[in-house]
Amino acid sequence: MRLSLKAGLAAFLLICATAASAQTDTWPMFRRDAARSAASAGDLVAPPFTQCWRASGQYFASCAVGEGRLFAADRNGNLMALDPATGRVLWSHRVRGVHVATPAVSGSVVFFGVLDWIRGALEARRTETGELLWRFDSTRQVTSSPVVVGDAVIFGGQDRFVYALQPRSGERLWTYETGLSICSSPAVAGGLVFIGSGDGFLYALDLADGALRWRLETGGRVDSSPTVAGGKVFVGSFDGCVYAADAESGRQLWKTPLSDQWVHSSPLYLDGAIYVGSLDGAFYCLDAETGVVRWRQPTGGPIYASPVALGGRVVCGSRDGRLYAFDPKTGDITSRTPLGGYVHSTPATDGLRIYVGSWDGMFALMTDDDAAINAHPEVPIPLSRGRAAAMVLRAFQERLPKPSGPATGTPFADGAADDPHVQAIAGAAQRGIVEGYPSGRFHSSHAATWNEFVVMCERGAQLWRFDTPVRQVDFLPESHWAARAWAAMAGAGVLPDAPDPTGPVTVAEAKAMIEALLAIPAQP
Repeated sequence: MRLSLKAGLAAFLLICATAASAQTDTWPMFRRDAARSAASAGDLVAPPFTQCWRASGQYFASCAVGEGRLFAADRNGNLMALDPATGRVLWSHRVRGVHVATPAVSGSVVFFGVLDWIRGALEARRTETGELLWRFDSTRQVTSSPVVVGDAVIFGGQDRFVYALQPRSGERLWTYETGLSICSSPAVAGGLVFIGSGDGFLYALDLADGALRWRLETGGRVDSSPTVAGGKVFVGSFDGCVYAADAESGRQLWKTPLSDQWVHSSPLYLDGAIYVGSLDGAFYCLDAETGVVRWRQPTGGPIYASPVALGGRVVCGSRDGRLYAFDPKTGDITSRTPLGGYVHSTPATDGLRIYVGSWDGMFALMTDDDAAINAHPEVPIPLSRGRAAAMVLRAFQERLPKPSGPATGTPFADGAADDPHVQAIAGAAQRGIVEGYPSGRFHSSHAATWNEFVVMCERGAQLWRFDTPVRQVDFLPESHWAARAWAAMAGAGVLPDAPDPTGPVTVAEAKAMIEALLAIPAQP
């Protein structure tokens, strides 16, 4: 059934809505844009990653980036705007329910889907203050992530309806009723709205009035969100299959069974291939023309999250608590970043940082890739603990006493063969330069604090027979675990002005301090 309602207001184009999608420094909605392309080519977002900050909370929903802010909704009912650089909460509003829909930003307005226990709603708020502009109430929860295109904001509801609203007022433009509840998020391309439903169909609706153009039947619920590329629509189904259809006619082009587990993940199209995760715990690459599986790579848990293309890699979270980066050609895992809890959300980026939620918080990550760091010396990239160990070891190892035997893998419980610093960490641990946490983990991808880096430098310098007067610093008590190292580095005159002991070190700061240390002659 279709209900077409004529809007009494003139067509309204939100300021900067189109421009925001085209800029490299915004990710204003779920999977970046209306077609759900989910790609960013910038090398500053290339894996592996260093953790910049973590905001507390549990997150099902992905986040959006726009208007210089990060917008997120946690499972405790908090709608919030964060500072992308620090994770500081700029504003927050509490509503009832668990949030799983990704916000959408358009100009000075952010739209939140609200899962309000039994009922739901779509809320429009000011990006600057969080002030509520309007609220459209639905009879059931809203778990579908809205898309903003032109003068319409479109989303699905658990009440079976697809809604198109006027963004300025919240007035209903049109609705379309499917056969069952909707968790899928709409994609828009070529004047059509594509969305899945719990009734097992993929729908194509006319963007102008919501009229049904076609529908494609699958063998299970379609909670996966469609992706549109090259005149084709790709979507997963709870029957364990991925489907491809002609975007204009709805003709099924291929159907590929992955396993007997649900495909909740939304497909990514990249360079003639489709990438998608499955609840069987594996990540797949399929040929976009034929549907033939090119490769399959297991992870440590079911995959609910959807992949994105970042810096030449395909990146996706898993319920095992890690964010994986895959080589798109071979399927090799090139990095895995631990995020502490289930990862159901999909990463977003502003071209400088990656933002992804887990059940252990919202994380901001930056590249720890050698080529990207060397290409952008002007960017203050945080120094990871793994890179810190590698830099200190490399600086002093030619002058250090040789260890009794070769380093054979990391001594820490969280060491991984695909960690680019794993051998350096093992070598530094063997020489006593680094040590892990009481848990037995090293947390290679975490940003190194000044306390940690100064201690590493002091240990490496002492092994090198470095000897200069000590000078106690006034910002740490002598009993502090890092006080001796700070005194040694202060005596050597290599410390920067007013460093924050618990704050992060940048790669450039670390390089400058090591160069200053190496300029001091070693003792015979």
